[in-house]
Amino acid sequence: MFFAQALVRHPDILLLDESTANLDPKAQDQIMKLVQRVCRSQGITVLFISHDLHLVKEYADRILFLSRGHYELNSAENMLAGNKIRRFYDAPGEAVKTEKDRYDGQAAQATQHLF
Repeated sequence: MFFAQALVRHPDILLLDESTANLDPKAQDQIMKLVQRVCRSQGITVLFISHDLHLVKEYADRILFLSRGHYELNSAENMLAGNKIRRFYDAPGEAVKTEKDRYDGQAAQATQHLF
């Protein structure tokens, strides 16, 4: 609903602050695909704030990492390289997967529990 209200105003920039935080992975993907499609077709810049590195990898063109006393801006591909992930989030580079990887992993886990 808030997305529709924002679009009525014909914005140049749309700010989404943890807009998918409490949604299941499928709903997160659906919302982000909708935002991406609509905003690209209308030429709207989207700034989305997220701690979900999976969504960031899937939908961000550029990333701004912020931490106390340091910031870095670059392409999503460059910023999500393993050494940068470890520096900013203390997480392994392989922790960042695409949405398809996430669904495949969930399906594999569910299958393992069946047998």
